[in-house]
Amino acid sequence: AQVQSIHLLRLHPSTTAPHLINALRRVDTSAQVQSSLLINVGYGLTGPYSSQVSPHLDVSDVVAAVCPWLGSTQGFSRGIAQMLLWELIPKVEGKGEEDKVYLKRLWTYLDENGDVKKF
Repeated sequence: AQVQSIHLLRLHPSTTAPHLINALRRVDTSAQVQSSLLINVGYGLTGPYSSQVSPHLDVSDVVAAVCPWLGSTQGFSRGIAQMLLWELIPKVEGKGEEDKVYLKRLWTYLDENGDVKKF
């Protein structure tokens, strides 16, 4: 299923990307579904097709949708969220000084924390 959704995202990013972000914002999905969504969005933004997909995904929206999953009790979802945010936060243009400070501190934690580095 993940391979199919990645192909859909690559071939039809303008229609697929909004659905992925909306699904990522849901808090009632299973850890397995959430992990798949995180992987798909992450691959779309950082993988070999990122130039096709990234114009259709607002990085700030993705970061906002992924941040809550840092608190997941399911380690795999939390780990994927950490890796994805570590990649995306430097690409976010904060809308205000508070956004920049928050994201900088979050990124520093993800970049320097020993447990995150092990992952």
